[in-house]
Order: sequence, then structure tokens, then C-alpha cells
Amino acid sequence: MNLLKKINIEKGITITQVTHSHESSTYGNRIIKIKDGKVQ
Repeated sequence: MNLLKKINIEKGITITQVTHSHESSTYGNRIIKIKDGKVQ
């Protein structure tokens, strides 16, 4: 995860992560929640 964060910062490359883990979601700059197929 740290490598992906480094690439994102240094190269400006967007990384998309899909997870159910709250711990993993803390690495993101933005969190988009989806419930029952709808963005919340």
C-alpha cells in the first residue's frame, strides 16, 4: 500500500481501490461509499 501511495504522490497517477476494510480505506484521499448499488 505504501508503494501505491508513493506512486500516486510522485507520479500523479490515480489509484482506484475497492475494499470492505476500514483499515485499508485510510490510505485513500477520497472515499466514495456505495450501498445497494447507489453512491451515498
